[in-house]
Amino acid sequence: MTEQTIGGAGGTPPDRPASDEELKPALAVVLKGQANAAVQKWKDDANALVEQQLAHIADPERRAVWKAQMVALIDDLAVKMFDDLKDFFASSVQEAYDELVIVEHSDIMYVDVTRAKMPSATRQRLGSFTSSTKLMKDLDAARPGAATKLAALAQQSTDVEAHRTHTLASCDAALTQLTATVTDANTAVEYIATLQLTEILAPLTAPLLKHRATAEPLLQISIVQLGRQIDTRLKASFTCTAAEQKQAITDICTAASTNLVNAQLNLSGGITLVRPEVVDRFACLSGMGKPALSMCKSMVAFYGKPWLVCIAGLEPEEIGQVLTHCQNTTILPALKKKVPANSTALQLSKAVGILAWSGEDWTTVCAAINKLGYTEIQLPATVTAVTWIPINESWVPRAFCTASMETDLACLKHMKEETGTKPSPPSPNKLTLYFTELSNACVLACTQWRQAGKPPTIQVQIQVPQGVATWNIHVRNLYGKPQVFHVDSGYAKSPWVKRPN
Repeated sequence: MTEQTIGGAGGTPPDRPASDEELKPALAVVLKGQANAAVQKWKDDANALVEQQLAHIADPERRAVWKAQMVALIDDLAVKMFDDLKDFFASSVQEAYDELVIVEHSDIMYVDVTRAKMPSATRQRLGSFTSSTKLMKDLDAARPGAATKLAALAQQSTDVEAHRTHTLASCDAALTQLTATVTDANTAVEYIATLQLTEILAPLTAPLLKHRATAEPLLQISIVQLGRQIDTRLKASFTCTAAEQKQAITDICTAASTNLVNAQLNLSGGITLVRPEVVDRFACLSGMGKPALSMCKSMVAFYGKPWLVCIAGLEPEEIGQVLTHCQNTTILPALKKKVPANSTALQLSKAVGILAWSGEDWTTVCAAINKLGYTEIQLPATVTAVTWIPINESWVPRAFCTASMETDLACLKHMKEETGTKPSPPSPNKLTLYFTELSNACVLACTQWRQAGKPPTIQVQIQVPQGVATWNIHVRNLYGKPQVFHVDSGYAKSPWVKRPN
């Protein structure tokens, strides 16, 4: 290009058309400004739509959390627009320059392209060449995709917010339940103390106190603080999918929720054996005299928790009879030899059932203890015995459980009455058939309890298909699980009494 002198007076440099070396930097400035303006306009337009896109979130605080994400995503997308196209900046400047030199451009002055603030006319002149470059076209093409990502984030807020609400609500429910269970534990310990049974029931309360010590610090978990942690994570996860954000919420709450649920399970399991209806069964000990009470303490010291579990299913007169037999200097050594320390409640219950016999000579009791020779009835595959009771040379569960339910320790006390004085011996026998129908009826009763919405208690009449009797069964809600606490099929009038052996 030939340099032309157009002016210059008073010591100012002469004006002239801009050279090729001066035009390219000027085009770069204009292109950058155009791109910045285009992106800024997109940001302004996008920000103006945020409130409308989040109008479905009614809670202002929750909407603010998602607005912060939307604004952050807008900024992030704007930066990425430049980052994705920066490699084309130099070639786009060259592209604009190549178009410029084809046309007459001597009106573009040196002083205009080099001054700090380029005149608007010069900027518009150069902009007519930069606006059609690849960078600007690709920038225009990128904006709809960015808008789609924003719309997707606004839409996924519904799903993520529902998950956040559900997850925090689950944690809150677990915390509420654990709080109530700790209160139950405290009440149980205090009640035992009022009956002056703290020492003798120590094997039952020891695990309870241990689990209570673990549970109490968890009551300080703050659902509000968990919510704030979630929101902090959400605000930083504006580029994540709904699935990723939901997983982050789950991860934050998992530890707290797991600890609460585990503490609840452990503590509620410990409370089961010190509920008032169980503890009350030991209250009779105080009226049996010092020898009986001393013997009971001695047996607890020898057998521990299994001894308490076994006698907790007995009536007061049966407990008294057990302790009387244990004071016999011949029976006691035989018992400890046949059922040594560290025996399970299932093993010990057989002996305790014999020790509860009344009207039998002590020699008969001692001989039966030495043998423990009765036969366990065949149980349904789903049933596990908790303790046994001797009935006419058979061992029958005094308490049992399945995967879906349990009985308390005493509710099967009517079995002897309902099966008659001398039911047939095992393989197969009346006791096996009776117990199978009884256990099936209990499972069906617990199913009805669930169908009724798990009420505190429910009383139902059950007839098992092809069964003999109608069963009157009471079920209670024991920390979310069903426990049968009464079963009868008519007592002495049960159809099973006269059922052929």
